[in-house]
Amino acid sequence: MREKLVAIAKDLGLELRQSYLYKSKRALVMQGRYAHARQMKRAKKEVKKLKNYLGCVVRDIERKVSGNGELKEHFSKDIEMANQLYVQKRNDKKKPYSLHAPEVERISKGKAHKKYEFGCKVGITTTSKDNFVVGAMAFHGNPSFKTKTKR
Repeated sequence: MREKLVAIAKDLGLELRQSYLYKSKRALVMQGRYAHARQMKRAKKEVKKLKNYLGCVVRDIERKVSGNGELKEHFSKDIEMANQLYVQKRNDKKKPYSLHAPEVERISKGKAHKKYEFGCKVGITTTSKDNFVVGAMAFHGNPSFKTKTKR
């Protein structure tokens, strides 16, 4: 998200105090290394650094855009998403799972090796003889295909 905000600011000619390009790259690499080595406290520190960099960029953009309504309109959606990412906790509901496609949802699979799937469930109807697609329907939310019967 920080990269996206910095790119938008650069396209609009808005000069930021600092973009945190190299610091965030290093923090992301180190977070991955620490997590791989099961050093979770250190990995958590790196995630906190990344969130701090995002917060600094967001606040800097908000300061520079505060007087200009046109620029504010360009950034409004992205800053809202950035603030949501910045304040979210692990157990929060309605978390964004994708920045480029916010409608993506997490679907529980119930398997140990692959617990979740991201996207949207789709039902497709085909003909029995030639396999032509007759209809398709998207099931948003977390659909349940199990039918409950009363006994």
